[in-house]
Amino acid sequence: MNPIVLDAGNLLFKSSRAMTENRDKSLARAQMIWAATSAIGLDAFCPGSMDFLGGLKLLEGFRDQGKVPFLAANLSYPDGKPFGDKRYVVLERNGVRVGIFGLAGKSIFSERMDLMIDLKVGDPLEAARPIVRELEGKCDVMLLLSEMDKAEIERFCELFPQVKFVIAGNHVVGYSSRARRMDDTYVMQGISRGKSLSRLDLNVVNGNFDLRDSREYDVAKRSFERYDRDYKRIMEQTSGEDPEEFFENDQRKLARYRRVKESREKYTQMLEQLDPNQSNFAVGTINLGKSVTEDAMVQALIDAYELKWSSDYSTGGNTLGTKAPDPH
Repeated sequence: MNPIVLDAGNLLFKSSRAMTENRDKSLARAQMIWAATSAIGLDAFCPGSMDFLGGLKLLEGFRDQGKVPFLAANLSYPDGKPFGDKRYVVLERNGVRVGIFGLAGKSIFSERMDLMIDLKVGDPLEAARPIVRELEGKCDVMLLLSEMDKAEIERFCELFPQVKFVIAGNHVVGYSSRARRMDDTYVMQGISRGKSLSRLDLNVVNGNFDLRDSREYDVAKRSFERYDRDYKRIMEQTSGEDPEEFFENDQRKLARYRRVKESREKYTQMLEQLDPNQSNFAVGTINLGKSVTEDAMVQALIDAYELKWSSDYSTGGNTLGTKAPDPH
């Protein structure tokens, strides 16, 4: 398996409080996390607002190492030079070309501009337009990394149905590692600082990139069954009489009958259109636990960090099972 590994930001720091209490230790931890993440094989990174807690120079140093593309199309310096080193990347796996780009959330980043004095945050939706147009001829599937807030993501999905997946930063409220459908786009979210991975498996058959999620059939089936039970209870109550006439003098019950009837018909139609056996993508969560330390290089980076800050942690051998720092 040769996966594409992505991060939508807020990877490096737990909170602003950690920087206040022990800045040197937090910076060392961020250095360790970045080195370990790079060693694992991160394919693209869109920095989140919290990643700037260590200062602009820290992120510039990571970016300038050239190991991982920094994607942030609407972040720029005062002279207009982009902060990210690439507008987008196109990565191919098993014959499928995936176009990936990143956007900083206007509202979330604007609240923390004290961390980014030397950067400007442009309109993410305007920044997306030329990129989406350009990617349409270069890839089979488009994916966005972003810490936009929920309202911005909803607007993005409405404007850019060509982008099939959005990976939201972990500070965005309203999403989870389970994919949520917004119009023609699925939105999913990683867990704080990579403690778990959100996994997306996409299968393309005969070049057909229309997304089909078998879970939609299951959801529709459960909803139909619920409204069907309610509908049958109502019909039993009316003893075969037309509910419109039976509830004529009780507007509350009449309104409920109409709502149940309409919902039952809606899910009946959905079940006729959906195929329970058709699904070409699946999402899930991989809990990393200690598995990330199975990589010798990653373990060496963690050991070096522990040795330097050993006064704060238990000593002797691998302390990850006791009071070791969270390597994620």
